[in-house]
Amino acid sequence: MKDSQTQFLYTRSQNGFDYLYSSRMPQIILINPIFKYILDKISEIESWDEWINQSCPEEVEIEPQMKISKDRLEYYYRYYLFLKENEYFENAGKSKLSDYRIDQEVVETNLAETEQISFEVTDKCNLKCRYCGYGELYCGYDKRKGKNLSPQTALNFLDYCLEKISSTNRYQTNKKCAISFYGGEPLLNVGLIKKIVERVKQKKIPRENYFFNMTTNGTLLDQHIDFLMENDFMIGISLDGNERHNTYRIFPDGRQSYQKVLENIKKIEIESPDYFDNRVHFLSVLHKKNNKEEVSDFFKKRFNKEVFASNISDFNINPLKKNEFAEINGSSIQKNSDLPQDISPESKPLPDMADSGKLKRFISKNTGFVFHKYDQILNRYPNKIVVLTGTCGPFQKRIFLTVNGKILPCEKVGQDQYLGMASDGRIDIDFNKVAEHYNFLYKKLGNLCDTCYNSKYCMKCLFFLLGENDKDIKCNEYMSEAEYRNYFSYNISILERFPQLYAKILRHTRIH
Repeated sequence: MKDSQTQFLYTRSQNGFDYLYSSRMPQIILINPIFKYILDKISEIESWDEWINQSCPEEVEIEPQMKISKDRLEYYYRYYLFLKENEYFENAGKSKLSDYRIDQEVVETNLAETEQISFEVTDKCNLKCRYCGYGELYCGYDKRKGKNLSPQTALNFLDYCLEKISSTNRYQTNKKCAISFYGGEPLLNVGLIKKIVERVKQKKIPRENYFFNMTTNGTLLDQHIDFLMENDFMIGISLDGNERHNTYRIFPDGRQSYQKVLENIKKIEIESPDYFDNRVHFLSVLHKKNNKEEVSDFFKKRFNKEVFASNISDFNINPLKKNEFAEINGSSIQKNSDLPQDISPESKPLPDMADSGKLKRFISKNTGFVFHKYDQILNRYPNKIVVLTGTCGPFQKRIFLTVNGKILPCEKVGQDQYLGMASDGRIDIDFNKVAEHYNFLYKKLGNLCDTCYNSKYCMKCLFFLLGENDKDIKCNEYMSEAEYRNYFSYNISILERFPQLYAKILRHTRIH
């Protein structure tokens, strides 16, 4: 049951246990048949207090062959009032996307408080990975021409962003900003990276307010590790697991890259163990040749590290390469609501059910007991409006500069969705037009998102949903009320069957 005036959901697990979920808290509580009876009756009885005191019989049948005393019913009614007085049933502060609007000031503030300034220092790469986001499987990006980012454009862009940041009191806080480098393979233009690093140092920004990071394929680390260590770079190395898992990551001549990358990793691990432990992490792409369990097991056993693993992107697939994409991907993209009907002992084994990380996400978003920052503990129920979808505000998380001078909200969106331009002579961002563009997107996709029961915890970016017309807009995260109820029932049923999973997930969730 879901009351249209409040924000709670009733669901039943596959084992027959009843649960109540409040999106306001958020919190899930186990309820007994008496409390469920009260929830069902609240909307039917005009005055519950009057009914309890005047009309309620001494014995009430709440289910076939189950009767309770009036006193017990009153007890659970007081429990209901307790939850109500503590806003358990109140609206969660969810804003309709179609009504949500931002203005120029919001965009400027986002940039001044951005968490990451990112540079595509080159579109050149010394690998030719079969699933590369800039390869033949995809469209929506600028043609790769073996081009480096202009040093003057990069430095102008850096100065512009740092000036915006310094216009606030941000440097008086401990909030960090990442200066990040992407490619292609960024180490093919290490000269520009050194110039940007030097310019940041010249600005005399407090060291605790910034750090450098880089995503690399790892093939050139042996040539540049001293520079990276000297400047305390965080390094994300792309590696899909063991040698068999990495067969899609090849050099242009078809040679495998695995042994070269592994050799470079081993050198850092042996010669600089502290740096390796604290500054090196791994990024994996999941595809036909691997899976999350195998990849996680490889990195845990070989390097004693967790890995960030993600599926091959299904955004902007080249229509002429759909079959090849499907062959490499190995399976279709699954909807959150496409869940097995049961989790009986004969169904999927435990590792597969927890494989995608969706259970961890369910616990994190819906139990109210996972905090990613310390201030969330102090302010558990902030009175703020939650904007639907997983779309970041413009420049809220990062601002990204391509080799062609395009300014994007991040490196993942199509390069036709640029929000400004940078050149050797100027930086051109019209904050009002950026706000208008986002408002257009909010309105365009509002009808879809406003009716989705999963919208508050959605991770889908609006830029990945855009079609040529409104009929083309589809979302594999969309949930109807029935699908959302099934989603809850399925995940709760997993935790009932494997309670040790809950403790394990909480142990591996860090507070930052």
